[in-house]
Amino acid sequence: MLGQIHTEERSSQNSQRMTYTKHCTLFLVTLLLSVAYASQDGFLAVKGAKLAQETLPETHVADLVSHMSGTFMRTDIDRNNFPQVDLFSLPKANVFVVLDAVSEDLIQNMEHREFFEIENAVQISKDIYPEDSLSSITSMVTGENYESHGIVGHSWQATDYLAVKAFAHNGQRKVPNLVDLFSYTSQGTSRTLVVAGNQKMAQALSAHAELTAAHPDWNNQAFYYSPTKGLTGLYDDQVFGDIYAIRAASQKRMMKVETREGFILAAELYAIENLPKMLSQMPASESGVPDFITIGITSIKTFTVKYGRDSEQVRVAMGLLDTALATMYAQLNEMYDSRVTAEIVGLGSSTAEHNTKTQVAQLSKARRVEDDYYYYDGPQYSQETVSAFQTSLWVAWGFVAAVIVAVVYLVVMDKLYDSIIYKTTDGPRPIQNVK
Repeated sequence: MLGQIHTEERSSQNSQRMTYTKHCTLFLVTLLLSVAYASQDGFLAVKGAKLAQETLPETHVADLVSHMSGTFMRTDIDRNNFPQVDLFSLPKANVFVVLDAVSEDLIQNMEHREFFEIENAVQISKDIYPEDSLSSITSMVTGENYESHGIVGHSWQATDYLAVKAFAHNGQRKVPNLVDLFSYTSQGTSRTLVVAGNQKMAQALSAHAELTAAHPDWNNQAFYYSPTKGLTGLYDDQVFGDIYAIRAASQKRMMKVETREGFILAAELYAIENLPKMLSQMPASESGVPDFITIGITSIKTFTVKYGRDSEQVRVAMGLLDTALATMYAQLNEMYDSRVTAEIVGLGSSTAEHNTKTQVAQLSKARRVEDDYYYYDGPQYSQETVSAFQTSLWVAWGFVAAVIVAVVYLVVMDKLYDSIIYKTTDGPRPIQNVK
């Protein structure tokens, strides 16, 4: 019985040591993963609502956004952590704002914020590969990863001479996105409006090319900034605001537009300012499905690449965007009887793109992380518990070492000279070398 108890104790100690070793491995793996994700951190915030979870996979963003509007991107997703939605008071419009190359701390460091209130933001966990904002936003609005939707990056490049641009005629995504969902659910009666700083972002966020070609009468509009035309229609090349109108509007804001980056920001501000007017020119919906407005901001990424993430240009641009979005959001609430919900998504601080020059390095990084990753789904321990275990472990080893030293000393000791009686007695000593 005693032997069985000792065996169980040793087994328990071995189990604790193995658990501790696994936690050390898990810590190192988490450190590696944090390094891999450090340049592409992202967040999601719902205005006026709080999510129960701390992180959200990028492929669940579309499910959350559709849930907030009373629709369903997928039916097999657990929505218990999503905010409760009153089915009898659904929003009349949903505003989905995407900020490329904007992380949570960049917004929190702003001096004044009106629209960018993201105190309840959650982290978005993204795939290690590929590191490309266009691929990430496609995953967010479709609910599928790049292996399903097919958008690896801004372009698919085999060589410097052989490439297929993302969202080109022969490079469309293979699955529907949020705009497709709202359009199909309402049979084209709900208004869907997309404005973006460049054509690729507009195509990623807008309805599929095949859907718009099959239903040209549906209530879909998308505009992007063209350097030669201005704010241009994605489906019909209609120009809503030309270069001169964008420049005139920027002068009213005391902006001096001289660079390509400045024109992109000016075009985005012009689109945001005129977004309520764009909506009013589209037929009103009576289907019960909310209108869906999407805004893709790319100017911050261009400023970050040219001037740096902590530059004065980025700070000023974020302030202008915040003011314009706050004004637009107030106008939309007037239009929709204060029944507007909004989600803000930041794609993170990464400005990397998946192309011929970067894909080899991105694949190598992803393989290194995957090779070093060991999954552990056991119990979790606090730092205090780990420290107590370490203290007990080293004290136990100290006792074991002391016992070993004592046993060795008893084995090799001289029975006469090393005995306690010999050392403590003052009487005559025995003859030398007599045992």
